[in-house]
Amino acid sequence: MAPLLSVKNLSIGFGKGDDVVRGVSFDVAAGETLALVGESGSGKTVTCRAVLRILPKAAQIRSGSVLLQGASGGLIWRHWESARCAICAAIRLR
Repeated sequence: MAPLLSVKNLSIGFGKGDDVVRGVSFDVAAGETLALVGESGSGKTVTCRAVLRILPKAAQIRSGSVLLQGASGGLIWRHWESARCAICAAIRLR
């Protein structure tokens, strides 16, 4: 079965600086819980904000993909605004 949420090779940076998140990948299946654990400043919040499409304006997703699977197939970035609440609800309910 395909994961509910799949993040592959996600890299994020600010301005012209180096990436602050590099090559992050994870899958979350229905009914699973994922915890991002790390030191202060390690990119946990930036990663989550990228998945929810609520990054600050100065941040850029430089590479990678985020895919939310639903009953009707995949929802990709351009459909993410309408799916953002659905993923939060789906993860909580399953």
